[in-house]
Amino acid sequence: MSPGRERGGCQVSDESILETRGLTKAFGGFTAIKDVDLKVRRHGFHALIGPNGAGKSTFFNLITRFLTPTEGTILYKGQDISRVKAARLPDLGILRSFQISAVFPRLTLLENVRLALQHGKGVSYRFWQNETSLNELNDRAESLLADVGLGGRGAEPAGTLPYGSKRALELATTLAFEPELMLLDEPMAGLGTEDIGRIADLLEKASHGRTILMVEHNMHVVARLCDRITVLARGEVLAEGTYAEVSSDPRVIESYVGRSDAA
Repeated sequence: MSPGRERGGCQVSDESILETRGLTKAFGGFTAIKDVDLKVRRHGFHALIGPNGAGKSTFFNLITRFLTPTEGTILYKGQDISRVKAARLPDLGILRSFQISAVFPRLTLLENVRLALQHGKGVSYRFWQNETSLNELNDRAESLLADVGLGGRGAEPAGTLPYGSKRALELATTLAFEPELMLLDEPMAGLGTEDIGRIADLLEKASHGRTILMVEHNMHVVARLCDRITVLARGEVLAEGTYAEVSSDPRVIESYVGRSDAA
């Protein structure tokens, strides 16, 4: 997708919503991330890719505040969040998903989504209140379940869902927070071929009016969804551009030697 193309009525802006400047992370004598400058454009769908050991997970853990940078700055909407605690990010409009699906298996689908909605109402920790006081959230929860293809199944225990449907439920709970910026850590990990297309469809729909930064190994999904791609190698930015640009870059091809999805 080229700059300026509409996504759900919103244009990908030249303005960055997330930016890193000189981001560096050292563990003792080993530098995992070195001087990374990255700009994620508002309403863009940006992928972070690279061979195993490139530093993608470390970088993601830095910007989602699970790790503290050794050097450099992380900016969100122009605000320095380099030292902000991870637990505060949802309040700023930033939400992260993980490689392993994170749902409450003993709760129903409706209860999982409703719990996420409670955060927005400021009642996340009022577990002693009467359940009927939360019924006002049911309609919104049912709507979110319908949006991810789980409509009419709100009473089912989440633990009984197949893995692909758990991923869909996780997306519904993510959307319940109404994030401006979604950070997705390998959303296709563990999915069977039959589920990948379905989850890609849901992510494309969820991206409308939002910004997404995604770490992903499935190059077919990256090519389909992402308007901008940054390639990491040995902790540094190797290349950046559209899928066509980075997939034909000789440096990127060399870094993926032996991988069938290099281009």
